[in-house]
Amino acid sequence: MLTEKETLQRAKMYLEKLCEGIDPLTGRAVDASTLQNERIRKCFTYICKVLNKQITVADLPPKSVEKWTERRRRKKPFYITEEERRKIRLPQGACLVSVLVDIINEAVNDNERKRLTGKAVTTWLAAQGYLREQMNEQGRIYWWLTEQANSIGLFESVGIGAYGA
Repeated sequence: MLTEKETLQRAKMYLEKLCEGIDPLTGRAVDASTLQNERIRKCFTYICKVLNKQITVADLPPKSVEKWTERRRRKKPFYITEEERRKIRLPQGACLVSVLVDIINEAVNDNERKRLTGKAVTTWLAAQGYLREQMNEQGRIYWWLTEQANSIGLFESVGIGAYGA
């Protein structure tokens, strides 16, 4: 399997040969069958995609290009500092995991780090023994609190969701 760079280099070589009137696959003069070759057509399709990507980026205003390239950079893993922890204000009473995650992410508010997710919190709670998986009659998996969960203030709450359940 070729890397992206190797694929670009090969596509460039194909184009250079074709510009010289040489079939890049056989080394002979270009004829009608050259342009009907599947590998040549795939090369052209690939080059069109690369050029389209470049045109799209070129059409963006400079600030958008910066944001676009910034989003493509790898972010650091999620972590929270002591100062950020002090910013967190938990609501009174019951709190959904998703609400807790939103509050934490608002306190962190750093584009250089990945955001905390509800799945990460749920996975951590399960690993610590506060949640367990259970399958219902329809085969859907749910998380249930363990006895240990009550010791840290977690409790079940029945509510009515947007779809009535």
